[in-house]
Amino acid sequence: MSEHSASRNTERAGAKSAVKKDAQGATSASQAPLLKSYFLNHRKVAKQSVVRLFRHPVATLMNWLVIGIAISFPAASLLLLVDLDDVAANVKDGNQITLFLKPQISTAGGEKLTLSLSQHSSIEKVTFIDKDQALLQLKDIAGFDEALALLDENPLPATILVTPSASLVSAEQISKLGQELGAMSEVDRLQMDLEWVKRLFAIMDLVSRIVVVVGFLFILAVMLVISNTIRLAIENRRKEITVVKLVGGTDSFVRRPFLYMGLWFGAGGALIAAVLIELGFGWLNQSVVPLASSYGSTFRLSGLGVLSLLALLGIGMSLGWLGARLAVRRHLQGIEP
Repeated sequence: MSEHSASRNTERAGAKSAVKKDAQGATSASQAPLLKSYFLNHRKVAKQSVVRLFRHPVATLMNWLVIGIAISFPAASLLLLVDLDDVAANVKDGNQITLFLKPQISTAGGEKLTLSLSQHSSIEKVTFIDKDQALLQLKDIAGFDEALALLDENPLPATILVTPSASLVSAEQISKLGQELGAMSEVDRLQMDLEWVKRLFAIMDLVSRIVVVVGFLFILAVMLVISNTIRLAIENRRKEITVVKLVGGTDSFVRRPFLYMGLWFGAGGALIAAVLIELGFGWLNQSVVPLASSYGSTFRLSGLGVLSLLALLGIGMSLGWLGARLAVRRHLQGIEP
């Protein structure tokens, strides 16, 4: 009796499992067409929104130009700031701390100290110049060879040239390193000029803040332009929207074309901005490159790379979507059948 009961329970469990699997299969089968229809609708709406833009090419081009000009200014300022930051980093790397060793420090002692300093985490490069090398370098300077010939002994101290690490990003950090090096028993005195470094960091910080403020204002302008354009499109299609809502169209279905329109406005404006930036940087390089070469530098404005172009396109499309979203949220609520 128990075996028969166990057999029936097993059959029931198997039947329930089969029914459950059939239900899951039916649910999956019903969801597949819905998902396919959803993505097909998105693709259709995206194409239709592009067609609507090109039905009015002059108005669309004017909007793209306005958006492109607004995007190009903060983007170009950011690229210029990056280039100037690289120049500032190179200038900072050329800033050396000169350690004049005490007269009793021998050449071997100076080399040992140089080896110790080369392992310092805040120091990128260390160069040791002994007394004889320092004298030869001074003789190479015009007018000093005759004066040095009158001396009975070499009066110059051994020196160590220290280049701070690129990780030191402020004048305070470089000054702290200088104080640490100047406190060593082997060092007689230290020479470093941080005033111009402080001015350089202050200028770069000021420019960065200006770029952030101006960039925010221009981004806000882009969103307002796109939002106003979408608002006009909503007003032009008010009757169509009313009919769609009468036949049961959802809010997401109604706003979808306008969101895609915002995306295309942002994408077109970003591409216009990329063209303006490349043209502007190319024109500026005609003066920048000769000026830099006169100082023995190969500096030039880098412009947009592939990653920068993709980032600019993504930002433009995001701003377009946000501007359209704001317009749709505000103005579609007032259209009811």
